Amino acid sequence: MPRIVLTDVSVTVNAIDLSSFLTSVTLSTSVDVVETTGMSSSATKTRLPGLKDNSVTLEFNQDFAASGPEITINAIGSSLVGTVVPIVIKPTSGALLEQ
Repeated sequence: MPRIVLTDVSVTVNAIDLSSFLTSVTLSTSVDVVETTGMSSSATKTRLPGLKDNSVTLEFNQDFAASGPEITINAIGSSLVGTVVPIVIKPTSGALLEQ
């Protein structure tokens, strides 16, 4: 699995910048593998990729300030359950240039 060391990541959760509290970001992707071997196939099994599953794990230093991770995450858990909350992760806090 490819890895990259990032030292200036920008993370916003529900439009609140939590970058200064961040200690770790882990992005993971897995893909189901579906067997497609038919009865008349040769002696070799065949497979196709299925559904993808993406996840993100963010680790923060604890802070109870009004714009800190405790208030931000608890607000999502208590009042926004079942809604989509934007999480934006950029590899740098500076502007990204499109090529």
